[in-house]
Amino acid sequence: MRVLVCLCGTVFVFACGVFGRVDEPVEGGVRLPSVVTPAMLIDLCAAEFGLAIEYPGEGIGQRGRGITLRSERAYTKRELWDYTHTVLEQAGWTTVVSGGDAPTYRVVALGEAFDRAAPIERVPDPAPGYMVERYGIAGLDAEVLESGLASMRPALGQTVVLEPGGAVLAVGAVARRHARIRSYIDQQRAAAALVETEFVRTSHRDGAGIVASLSAHFGRSGVAPPGGSLAPGPRDDILVVTAPRGQLMAWRGLIERFDVPAGAVVRVYPVAGHDAEMLRALIQETVPMGTPRGSGDRWKVVGSPMTGSLVVTASPDEHEAIERLVARIVATPPGRLRGTRLYEVKNRKAAELRATVSRLMGLDEPLKNGGRSDGDAAIGGSGSGAVRSGGDDPVSLTVDDELNSIIASGSSATLDRIGRLIEELDIRKPQVLLEVLLVSLSEGESRDLGVEIQARLGTSGVLTGLGSLFGLSSVDPSSTSPEVGGNGGSAVILDPGDFSVVLRALETVSDGRSVSTARTLVNNNETASLSNTVSEPYAEVVFDDGDSITGFGGTESAGTTISVSPQIASGGFLVLDYNISLSAFLGESTPGLPPASQSTSISSIATIPDGHSIVVGGLELVSQSGSTSKTPLLGDVPILGQLFRSDSASASRTRFYLFIRASVMRSPGFESLRYMSDLRAEELGVGRDDPEVDPVILR
Repeated sequence: MRVLVCLCGTVFVFACGVFGRVDEPVEGGVRLPSVVTPAMLIDLCAAEFGLAIEYPGEGIGQRGRGITLRSERAYTKRELWDYTHTVLEQAGWTTVVSGGDAPTYRVVALGEAFDRAAPIERVPDPAPGYMVERYGIAGLDAEVLESGLASMRPALGQTVVLEPGGAVLAVGAVARRHARIRSYIDQQRAAAALVETEFVRTSHRDGAGIVASLSAHFGRSGVAPPGGSLAPGPRDDILVVTAPRGQLMAWRGLIERFDVPAGAVVRVYPVAGHDAEMLRALIQETVPMGTPRGSGDRWKVVGSPMTGSLVVTASPDEHEAIERLVARIVATPPGRLRGTRLYEVKNRKAAELRATVSRLMGLDEPLKNGGRSDGDAAIGGSGSGAVRSGGDDPVSLTVDDELNSIIASGSSATLDRIGRLIEELDIRKPQVLLEVLLVSLSEGESRDLGVEIQARLGTSGVLTGLGSLFGLSSVDPSSTSPEVGGNGGSAVILDPGDFSVVLRALETVSDGRSVSTARTLVNNNETASLSNTVSEPYAEVVFDDGDSITGFGGTESAGTTISVSPQIASGGFLVLDYNISLSAFLGESTPGLPPASQSTSISSIATIPDGHSIVVGGLELVSQSGSTSKTPLLGDVPILGQLFRSDSASASRTRFYLFIRASVMRSPGFESLRYMSDLRAEELGVGRDDPEVDPVILR
């Protein structure tokens, strides 16, 4: 007999005896119809096993989708139970049981089965489709077990939960999967029983200290240690663990819990007179022994050269080692820790750098010619004296010009200070490319106008000659040809034997332009000089025994001289300190005296943008002159006076302009300088005929 009760959409099936005929009764089994539903199969199972099965009325109830079954054989009760759960699992359902002596079977969704099922202490008959079983995993690695169980496929709603305490693993899965789960856990338990030895490296504490701390912990707490043993290793930072494989993880966890940094303490160590930076490096390398031990991340050593002390943050054990090390070094007086070092100067002159270092360190003046004074152990240099300092910490500095090096003798702290100064000061100076353009413009104009008159008169044998002459020509009344020489326009009126008149007019206009260009490379804050001069020799007259002897008296120079000192300023500007001198000869020299010359100079300081051309100087010279030669009285007569005079006038104007372009060579590898040099060489054709070298592979 079967009783169906429906409450709030849930169907309860209560079966007593054998459920009625499904098709034709078959002895020893149940023959299923050709079309079955999940609800029909649940009803059959409830009738055959005499169970109370609860299932939802919606989705899986009487209106559930039918399944076509082509089978002529009869199913036993167990086969019917297994087939029913196969159909349910395909639809996403399964059965679970509640606890108690008379368990109730419920049909639930697979995704909710773990939460709806109670852990089974004793498996009922028949076993539900989904069960939650508790497996003891003491001594096993729970993470390895969870990962291995999660890899089983298909999942079929499998859930694994590690219970508090880490010794029990609750696993929910379909009933037939638990045999595989139990076998897997047994395999892991058998593997964990194998004894292994593992070396564990500590990070902060010694191995012996961790062993002692763990022994005290187990003694106070009464908790039994994991299986196996723990002992210090061959080194301070090594522990040896000998235990079953399943216990190794437990030992690692205990070691990690007790391997923590010790408390850090800050202490100050006075090391006056010694090199604090050197001691800092020495402590950094020796005390931690190359590993982050003791105080761990809080470990810190700071050297203060100004105060002559060390500030150390370390554990008490580390401080003991530091105290012993510092005490041995400080016990030696600084004056006894003397040494000699050679510092190679790479970018500057060693003599200049030595002078700078001596000023910064407050040392005495250099000794002349490498000499010595009482109590001074200076080392003589090649052409450079030694800088010395007396007191408890004597220092000497010597320059070796051939090696361009500085040799220093003194205490270790002082030598390190000198080394740091040299390193900071010995830097490559920036260079400035100077392009100087000198432009000279000249204009000139002169005008000459004159008349010459000659006359020859003769009466009664008396000859009379009259003339107004200015050297314009050689034509006179005795000439028979009107031809005249010289420049300009000329006119001649000639009456041979009586008179001659010569008119000369000349105007000269000149215009000239001269451009001089020079390029030079100069270091920052250095001076570049450019000169273009002409040397003029002059004679000297010497009297010897009343005789005058003319000989070489020397030379005088005149021309253009330019000096420029660039200073690189911030913001892409340069400060130029320049001086320009222009000179020229005014005429020929006279014996015993140099030629007369005129000189003009300009000097100033200006700020210009980097890479720009500007006019930094301009000079303009203007001269005018005029002269008149005339016959007295007659030359002053208006209009007619022009026949008795010669006039000349001249005017000149000369202008000088100086253009300077300054470009900073900023590339550290002088790439810009190479580019500009190659560009100029290409313009001038330099290197075109140089032989080309082809590489040859040598085997």
